[in-house]
Amino acid sequence: MKKYSIVATAILTALASTHSYAAQISGKVVDTNNQPISGAKVHLHGKNHSVITDKFGKFILSTDSDSQLHISKNHYIDKRTDIKVDQGNIIVKLEPSSIESVVIYASGLHKNSLEMTSPVTVLSGDELQKGAKATLGETLKGQPGINASYFGPVSSSPIIRGLDGPRVKVTQNGLDSSDASRIGPDHATTNESLAAEQIEVLRGPATLLYGSGAIGGVVNVFDNRIPTDKIETTTGAASYSFDTVSNTNTYAALFETGSDGFNFHFDGVVRNGKDYETPEYSEHEEHEEH
Repeated sequence: MKKYSIVATAILTALASTHSYAAQISGKVVDTNNQPISGAKVHLHGKNHSVITDKFGKFILSTDSDSQLHISKNHYIDKRTDIKVDQGNIIVKLEPSSIESVVIYASGLHKNSLEMTSPVTVLSGDELQKGAKATLGETLKGQPGINASYFGPVSSSPIIRGLDGPRVKVTQNGLDSSDASRIGPDHATTNESLAAEQIEVLRGPATLLYGSGAIGGVVNVFDNRIPTDKIETTTGAASYSFDTVSNTNTYAALFETGSDGFNFHFDGVVRNGKDYETPEYSEHEEHEEH
């Protein structure tokens, strides 16, 4: 008997828990004259679930917690109403309106207002190593909303949403680079993509946090020249690339080590190139017309 009583208790508990986690909310949508409204959309806030009222204006929804209903219908004013899991049948009244209504839904992502206004593109790891070019502009070229100016193989700055020059702030480890490339696009940039560990591109209203001049965007090159953590192991890296158009040889090296809170960082890039080579075409001999 004791065994059967335990099983029965478990079954009842399971049924009770299932009922508590999944409850049906029924209701009816009517107008100011208590006439049913068919074809109204009933949306459960925070869920990707909605139903349409039938010809009697009735609807049934399943929910597992207290929430809010959003009811919308053309030529009626949208309405929101709070519901509870144990709530019975509800009646929602919609007021007619001749003004077109526009419904705006907020993001369902759990982000604060600053994160929502801060579209960020981050290049790091293998993606950065494979896409690293001789200049910062060529490295970021092709990313969403980013292009690059070009004044030779070593002068290329990022263009963010059509803005460049002093309107795009370039920082290195959070500090302003202050090189001549922000004044004239024909000057070389001081930031090396091959020695960078991560490149962050910030665009949108949040760029105003870096000053009124950074209305186009902010590019931050992180190269760990100022280590933020203790370096307890010895690491290094080296890369080589060759450009056939200008016969350019590029060498890059990185070395880091540390002991007892003392950090040592070394990185360097050596680039040696020649003039561009263009193919030569021989002139065709003129033939007499027949």
